[in-house]
Amino acid sequence: MSNPPPQPEGLRAPGSGPGDPERVTRKRLSPWDRIKFLLGLSIAYLVLVWNHLVTFEGITTFPESLVATASDRWGMVIFTLIGLEVLRQIHFLISERSAGYHHFWTKKVFGGFERWSHRRFSDWTRFRIARVIKVFFWIAVIAMVLAAVLDTNPLTALFTAPALLWQVLPYGLQLAFAFFFIIFQFVGLFWFLSRGGIDTYYPDDIKTRFSDVWGQDHVVEPSQSEHLAAHYGGEVDHRWLERSYHVATQDFDRDVINEVVGAGTYTPAFQAFPPASFAFNEEIGAQKRDVERAKQLIKEAGYDRVPVEISYGNNTIMQQVFELVQAMGAEAGFDITLRPTEFAALQSALKAGDFYVGQSGWSGRVDPDGNIHQYVSCEGGLNDMKYCNEEVDRLLNAARATSDEAERKKLYDQAQVILQEDIPVIYLFYLPWPFAHKATLEGFVPVPDGMIRLENVKFAG
Repeated sequence: MSNPPPQPEGLRAPGSGPGDPERVTRKRLSPWDRIKFLLGLSIAYLVLVWNHLVTFEGITTFPESLVATASDRWGMVIFTLIGLEVLRQIHFLISERSAGYHHFWTKKVFGGFERWSHRRFSDWTRFRIARVIKVFFWIAVIAMVLAAVLDTNPLTALFTAPALLWQVLPYGLQLAFAFFFIIFQFVGLFWFLSRGGIDTYYPDDIKTRFSDVWGQDHVVEPSQSEHLAAHYGGEVDHRWLERSYHVATQDFDRDVINEVVGAGTYTPAFQAFPPASFAFNEEIGAQKRDVERAKQLIKEAGYDRVPVEISYGNNTIMQQVFELVQAMGAEAGFDITLRPTEFAALQSALKAGDFYVGQSGWSGRVDPDGNIHQYVSCEGGLNDMKYCNEEVDRLLNAARATSDEAERKKLYDQAQVILQEDIPVIYLFYLPWPFAHKATLEGFVPVPDGMIRLENVKFAG
């Protein structure tokens, strides 16, 4: 049995590690979480006490101002909030130590609301709502304090306070504040742009596992090519099986995949280079699927049927593709088991070699080197099947060392002769990069990597 793939520090793979049993008591708060609301409300109350001291007509003491502030309108509200927060922390303290008390409040009192909120909102949405409520709470506290100090209503105080602060600041501090405000806007703008499309999960705040956000299929779907990487295990004559698998899948009825799954848009693939590349070899792919020859090779290896497991990304398109592969493989003598896997877990399994046959995709590169070297060179970063052929390495390294396209094409052709024999990768199809533009657009040249180049692009006058 192979060891589980290493995981990033602090995380665990989906479905692994200890479970998350329901806690019988509330999780204990840290000291800061215990006191932060009390501290903030106490500071707000002391500001009101200070305001009473400086505005009182006559002589008063600090203890007298403490009592008098509690009887004022906004001071009474802040004082009440302090009392409620003390009760809340006492409630949390008991809930952290008494399982029965915790069960009563979480299951019987608030259980219905918890179930409804989990059905209505995701964990991350609930987390966001809670943060927004906290922000509005502190805005309201600040508004009440300003209302007491400025002797007006809270809404007016919120808009009046910045103008008054600006007036009392020295000119130098006004410039510094303006500079800081401008910088803050730009920093905030770029921060929000950098956060686009990213959800951050805080394990202490929510129960959702990282498996719930892994497998972002919409990110990886527009790949330039889809292919299978073979990593054969067990006591099997690998060379015979590889050759028979190769014969059974040389054509693999890729046209069927194209028509059934791709609706005629998936170009059948037999090599690492798409037709738009100068390294594309037109002679590769002419062979047809030979089911009878595959059966014969399996028998010569001493088998009647061969079990094969295919790991692939858990999405609708790949499910359709590999159901077709499963049916076609069965005709040749392969009993294919399908193993749909979430994207991140699949990548971990491929990297660790924990697969028999695995699916992967590639977004494609303009230069042919980016589409082949890292997959089949001995030290390639994406060589999940651990394929290694010194002659292939020599040819690919020589191809990346020259800028002469004709010479590179010869080297790639020689390398592909070996790769077509060794079959470390079975290519299935190329995904299209469709571009639509007005007829008046001139100079646009589509590139196989899908990136739009705007050099020399213009609208006709």
